[in-house]
Amino acid sequence: MNQNRLYKYKCKVEFEDCDMQNITHHPKLLCYLERARLDSLRQESYTYDNMIKDNTCFVITDMKLKFINPCFYNDDLIIITQVAGVYAHSLKINQIITKKYSSLPLNDLISDNNSCLFSSMRLSMVNIKNRDPIKNSEEI
Repeated sequence: MNQNRLYKYKCKVEFEDCDMQNITHHPKLLCYLERARLDSLRQESYTYDNMIKDNTCFVITDMKLKFINPCFYNDDLIIITQVAGVYAHSLKINQIITKKYSSLPLNDLISDNNSCLFSSMRLSMVNIKNRDPIKNSEEI
């Protein structure tokens, strides 16, 4: 994945994603992040099917979340994904859920009124069969 690229994924908050106040349940926000991460791989022509064929997968080894503003029913959302670091057997990924796209650096979007959630996570690539880390960053 390209460290300099901002990957964009769009989605809409559906009724089933909300509570009685029309606020998106926080676990659904994590689902949106997952969809955006898979889509960013797809944009690089590396799909989930490719990972299965290669006997690899990503596991989340660290995740930090900052809830900024709520998302509501029927909101159009944009999830921006950026690779913040590539290491021997892992990636650091930053993502933000926002209601309006901006090309500002992700860290600057945290204070934006359109932003809903900021996530920073480390993903380790492992072999599906033996669960050992894959230590070749070129494969990531």
